[in-house]
Amino acid sequence: GKVDDLISFRAKANKALGENNKISLNDFFIKACGLALTDFPDCNMIWQEQHMLRFKEVAIGIAISTEAGLYTPTLRSIDKKSVSQISLEMKELIEKAKNKQLRSSDFSECAHALSNLGMFSIENFDAIINPPNSSILAVGAVRDEVVSETEGFLSRKQVSLTLSVDHRTIDGALGAKFLDRIVFYLQN
Repeated sequence: GKVDDLISFRAKANKALGENNKISLNDFFIKACGLALTDFPDCNMIWQEQHMLRFKEVAIGIAISTEAGLYTPTLRSIDKKSVSQISLEMKELIEKAKNKQLRSSDFSECAHALSNLGMFSIENFDAIINPPNSSILAVGAVRDEVVSETEGFLSRKQVSLTLSVDHRTIDGALGAKFLDRIVFYLQN
């Protein structure tokens, strides 16, 4: 997906917010996933022993890597939170994870998760679904890509997004629509 507008919007927002409240690109990916889940409630379901369980709340598991290992705490009510609120909560969860202070209340059932390896310069990867989740979005590094335009060549900021889905709950067509909607929110 093309993310030039998102990057310039983030820069303006961070200028206004000041040093301690900076929003990461990941916070926007989380918000876009939350909005897409709201639009596609059939993606906000998990498979549970022969039946489907649909969630009313829009919650997302966020992969956080620490010295002690990988944790996937849950950010809840994403659809009702601003990007800056999401950012604040993410900073708290990252601190808790680093200091081994995550509690059972920081984890709850959710249908969707997000894993971002962009900070490790990984351009794209396939994330493995962590049951009982039905889907996980793998976010790669933002990179410059030269594209051909009518007037010549142009440099664009691009990011690779890969969606893995559990086909018991989300088939390929629904998964494609869900991913397309995430991209829509990131570009708008």
